[in-house]
Amino acid sequence: MLAALVFGWVTLTYPFGRDQGLYYYVGREWALRGAIPYRDVFDHKTPGIYIIHAISVLAFGEHYWGIRILELLCILWLGWSAANVATPRGQTPMQGLRGLSCFAGSLLYFGFFDFRETGEGEIWLATAAIASAAVVLHGSSERRAQVISGLLCGAAVLMKPSAMVFEVLVVLLLLLRVREEKSQRVKRSLWALLAFGGAAAVVPAIAFAYFGLHGALHDFYDIVVKANSDYIRHESDSMSPGTLAHHTGLFYIHYHPLSTLGLLALIAVAAWARKKKQRERLRRHGIGVAFCIAGYLTVVMQWKFFLGHWGAFIPAATVVCVNLAVDLIAVLRARSWPTGRAAAASALVLLGLYGLTGDKVGRYSDINLAAIGWLKGSVTRDEFMDHFVEHGWAAGARDNEKAGIWLREHTRESDVIAVRGFQPQVYAAARRRYPGRFFWSTFIVSDTRMYKRQEWVEEDRKALSSNPPRFVVTLTQARDTTDSSDWWLPRGYSKELELGDFTILARTPGVETNF
Repeated sequence: MLAALVFGWVTLTYPFGRDQGLYYYVGREWALRGAIPYRDVFDHKTPGIYIIHAISVLAFGEHYWGIRILELLCILWLGWSAANVATPRGQTPMQGLRGLSCFAGSLLYFGFFDFRETGEGEIWLATAAIASAAVVLHGSSERRAQVISGLLCGAAVLMKPSAMVFEVLVVLLLLLRVREEKSQRVKRSLWALLAFGGAAAVVPAIAFAYFGLHGALHDFYDIVVKANSDYIRHESDSMSPGTLAHHTGLFYIHYHPLSTLGLLALIAVAAWARKKKQRERLRRHGIGVAFCIAGYLTVVMQWKFFLGHWGAFIPAATVVCVNLAVDLIAVLRARSWPTGRAAAASALVLLGLYGLTGDKVGRYSDINLAAIGWLKGSVTRDEFMDHFVEHGWAAGARDNEKAGIWLREHTRESDVIAVRGFQPQVYAAARRRYPGRFFWSTFIVSDTRMYKRQEWVEEDRKALSSNPPRFVVTLTQARDTTDSSDWWLPRGYSKELELGDFTILARTPGVETNF
């Protein structure tokens, strides 16, 4: 487990990307100011990821690294659960397997996903599903296992509804466990479905009740269901087999040669197990493959193929990796290797294969060296932050952080600011807030997001009129929208500073704002 933490330590130095800044802002406002998602703060994800970020703020304060600590703990949870899934029921994982499993999850996730793709909800979604399966397979009490696994699946759905694919697989594992018993199979299957389904419904029901009690249920439906439907219809890639094959190929290549070698090893092991009629080995690998299919379908259902979305596949891939490691350990043990040493050797094999991934290991090594240099003082903060770049305007983490720090230094805690575009990470560095719901402006300026456009623009205008921001961060290249300086200059603001792709405007003293 220590190796897993050591491999993922560098993420503690990561800044926020746009998505992480968005989830953080919603979670922070919810945790510290009681601002209810959807009603008081606008975003269009389901609430699970905001809960995780809110917990990080409450536990660790207003820092980038809080969510990274929680994510490292999530990887340990994944490793523990994957080792249990790879172990026959009634047995405990062999010596070193849990540590190996944690390391595999850390490598497959942190070794290939950078600051933009980590800190998302998918890794939590799929890890909860793997943990649910581990409870089903190893729970000593059948009824307790049904309830706990249901609660875990309900939490996964709270991350994203596409987690229901995993839920179907866990239900099948539940029914297979019931089938192993010879008495009252039908009756016990019905009770199992009832216990699991009831528990799975509890977590979303609590969330709905919470939002209902706070008058936010209509906003939840309006944004998560209706606005998202409009957004998906206008911004997703065309749904075709060619598009699916293209994005699947990109993800496969991203993990090559690990993906190729893993697939070949899986085919070879399955063929050998079938030939030798090794039912337990086939069962073990069958569960791993089934989870991979579920993870893949979870991504496909969203029809958004950013690398971060593929986080739903990584826990399943970890199970497959651990299953193959179990087979390698068995081979080494047959040659008189101690179990612990065989597990350590398997971890080194995985690390060696990762070393063949070229630009991935190069990128990982570069970030580690830069992070160590920054902590030692031989690399400046600006030089370190230059390693983190997204796409489009204002893509560099350095300028985002510098804008936020400048705002923090030139405002009081009671001041409100406005950051236009999709740069919510600036609020994190500034530790300041927006006066209304639309702390990011994409949904009120983008031509492809027209749902309730006029109504939401008017709502935002009223929020700005009632509490004008002290400073506004606009995108220097933007024109003719609230993202641009041109929109703010006639309304009582003047240019204060240009910083990369940003232009910071200040409210002009003695001039009345006019929104």
